Parts: sequence; structure tokens; C-alpha cells
Amino acid sequence: MGTVLLYPAGTVFSGPDGASVTLAWPEVRLLAVAPAARGQGIGKALMQECVRRAHQSRSAAITLHTNDMMEVAMRMYERMGFVRVPELDFHPAPDVTIKGYRFNLDGIT
Repeated sequence: MGTVLLYPAGTVFSGPDGASVTLAWPEVRLLAVAPAARGQGIGKALMQECVRRAHQSRSAAITLHTNDMMEVAMRMYERMGFVRVPELDFHPAPDVTIKGYRFNLDGIT
């Protein structure tokens, strides 16, 4: 019905320019819900589990990246408390912005 990847803090990726990028916080990647299953809370449940696991790892925050084509997902992230952090943005092409979001885990019990 749905899937998501959660990379732990410290994971190293190659950035769009070939430079190494090390995740400071756990990061959500590739959240997807089957079209027939959308609107049933599956995406939110997957995200809540990612938040729970990041909190359990004692991380101060969890991040994700998305783009404007993912309007429904961006609204869900914002309803959950994720906030835009332009400092996390990157640009794989001159006219493309991959937007960074962060959810602070401080204060979650």
C-alpha cells in the first residue's frame, strides 16, 4: 500500500555536484502510496513512524526534501509540523528547486 525510506543521521550521499553530503539528521526519502490507497492516512502513518524512529534515535530533528510537483505531500508535511528550511534546498538544474523541510523533535515525549 505504501513505502518510505528513512536514512539515519551520518549517512553519506553524493550531492548533485558530486561533492559528499553527510546527513546531520535522519532523513525521509521516497514516500509513496499506491494510487488506490491514497486518502486513507497511509502516508501520514508512514511519516509518523519515521518521526517516532528519529525521536527514538535521540536525534534533534528529522528532515526531508520534496518539490512543487508533490503539492499534496507538502501540505501533509506542513500539517504534521514540518517547516520549510531554504538552507536545505538544492538545485539539480538551474530551474529546479528541491525544497528542504525539517521537523524539530525537541519537546516530543
